[in-house]
Amino acid sequence: MRKLICVISVISFALCACSFADGAKPEANFVVNYGKNDNPYYHLLFAINVHNLAKLETLSEKQFKQNGGQFEVLLKIRGFPIAAPNCKSDIILRMPWVASKFELKQKHLLYKKLAAISLSQKGSVTVAIELNPYVQAQESELVLTACNVFFRHANNQYIPHTLNIN
Repeated sequence: MRKLICVISVISFALCACSFADGAKPEANFVVNYGKNDNPYYHLLFAINVHNLAKLETLSEKQFKQNGGQFEVLLKIRGFPIAAPNCKSDIILRMPWVASKFELKQKHLLYKKLAAISLSQKGSVTVAIELNPYVQAQESELVLTACNVFFRHANNQYIPHTLNIN
């Protein structure tokens, strides 16, 4: 079993909280982690801010719990660092659902941070994103095959980093 972590780029995109008004994409700094099955999993740290946050699904605390912690964030395609040629609009970033027996505290805290950015129109929060399964490696870059990505998630919890967890 490989526990190799390949860092594709050393410049951290997570530190970038600027606007890309000129249409230029931020640099994609992704990490490849290999799972137990030796398949590659592509992870990315991404700073969500007012320049790339298009919309956050509005949920009460009760709705959040009823939804098993699942929520969606729409990210502006022009501010997303991975090419998405099939997407005409926003990228959907989804937090996966979990059964009610699992802890939702960490997910809810992240949701509240994102809601604060959405409401105040200021601030930034860095999140870990898993690009699988809608991603293809093409030479030295990645390309999304659909307009969906996910908050990194394993063992029924959000994983806030790009380190290998195996």
